[in-house]
Amino acid sequence: MENKPDKKAKPKSKQPGVELDTDQPENRQAVLVRDASAKQGNSAVPITKSESKDTGGKQGRGLEIALALALVALIIAFFLILTSNSAGNIATSASQAARSTPAPLVGNNGLNVGNLQTANAIATMATDLDLSTSVPLPPTPTGPAAQSSGDSSGQSWPNSGLNPGRTRAFDAKINTPLNRLWAKTYGQELPGSPVIVGDTIYLGSDYGALYAIDIKTGDKKWFFTSGPIVGTPAVAGNTIYFGSQNGFFYAIDLTTQKKKWDFPTLSPITGSPQIINGAVYFGGQDGSFYVVDANTGQKRCALSLGQPFNNGVTGSPAIVNNLALFGVNDGRFIAMDTATCKVKWTYEVPGKKGIASSPAVSNGLAYFGADDSSVHALDINTGAQKWEFKTGAAIRSSAAVAGGKVFIGSFDKKFYALDATSGAKIWEFQTGDGVASSPLVASDTVFFGSNDSRFYALETATGKKKWDYQADDIIASAPAAANGKIYFTCFDNRLYAFGN
Repeated sequence: MENKPDKKAKPKSKQPGVELDTDQPENRQAVLVRDASAKQGNSAVPITKSESKDTGGKQGRGLEIALALALVALIIAFFLILTSNSAGNIATSASQAARSTPAPLVGNNGLNVGNLQTANAIATMATDLDLSTSVPLPPTPTGPAAQSSGDSSGQSWPNSGLNPGRTRAFDAKINTPLNRLWAKTYGQELPGSPVIVGDTIYLGSDYGALYAIDIKTGDKKWFFTSGPIVGTPAVAGNTIYFGSQNGFFYAIDLTTQKKKWDFPTLSPITGSPQIINGAVYFGGQDGSFYVVDANTGQKRCALSLGQPFNNGVTGSPAIVNNLALFGVNDGRFIAMDTATCKVKWTYEVPGKKGIASSPAVSNGLAYFGADDSSVHALDINTGAQKWEFKTGAAIRSSAAVAGGKVFIGSFDKKFYALDATSGAKIWEFQTGDGVASSPLVASDTVFFGSNDSRFYALETATGKKKWDYQADDIIASAPAAANGKIYFTCFDNRLYAFGN
């Protein structure tokens, strides 16, 4: 998964040349859930006063109304307490996921519905309308067939995995050692990873802003306010797509910086989307996987996976050979037929341990890590396991695949290179703490961050360290690269740019 957990307390930077921008987004929109019980309680007051002057029959009816209103208020209060507890569960899981002992992905209560609910989501629950089931729309999306994919030249990084297979690798070199070009804050936590198109970096923030940032200077160009963004956006054509913790998925026009459409879900969206053939693919913590028209935001279909959070999707999908491949919090790994929106096959991680990392697909195999401490390799056509590699702790780093090797980190404080065909270990590299960051491969070098606050560059062939950088705090997000330069965020709330 490429969503960064909550940060820990950290010292002020002692590094020279770091610019701090403490400006908050103006007119930031907050999504609030109002306790309607106060309003309902007030509405009962005039009834009670009026009834005191009426006959006994009217008083009896007034009492019944008052009791009914009180019961409604209690139900609403219980619902709000339940959602508050869910928020605590998610925050705890996110915080612990950056450290050596990740929290379970399964919620404490099967009825969890999440925090930061939207008014639309609450209304959906109140009317008992199930958003997770629908009749698929015609297979041809409306308008241009939007695509989000980079190539092997290394000139852009438009989504969290670079391409629909999420291999996180290109052929262009990034020479080391690297120099820090700039490091900036934007007054907010930056839990996700950046994407790069042209001269602009796009990055979400935990306080609810999507930033467009000048790639040369790190200065803000513009921002769009939404709910908190912990995943990584994706750019296709002139539109940027991302999900929010407020329960909405957004499409923003890059020219006007205005919303083209939004799509409601029942709970936070933590993963990153894939856009291919005019359709947007993403999962939610509401226990559903969605396919939405990229141009209109109309739901084409949705696959119901079960209950919110327990059966939610934390990571991001890979889309290959008309299959959407993704992991579920309950330990299922699913291949969905994109034409029918039906499950083609399901694989269960032993012990039903959760899957928070996103798959990488290459040469007919899907590679992913799980909370069972293993890297799994599955045949994408049948779901049969080809191999399994055991590490010493849970894995929430997503794999990169290049040159016949699978590169992935683990909370056992090691980073691995495995043979893509057999799963045999080629080499391992010891870090000072767990690795939640997902790697990036540029030609003969693999880059990744670690919870030991270092950013590493290793030789892909041998695992020998070529260069590293000591930051002020945990580096759990995945790096992005373009035109020989590399970018990543840190728990010190900075976006870093490195190059030569």
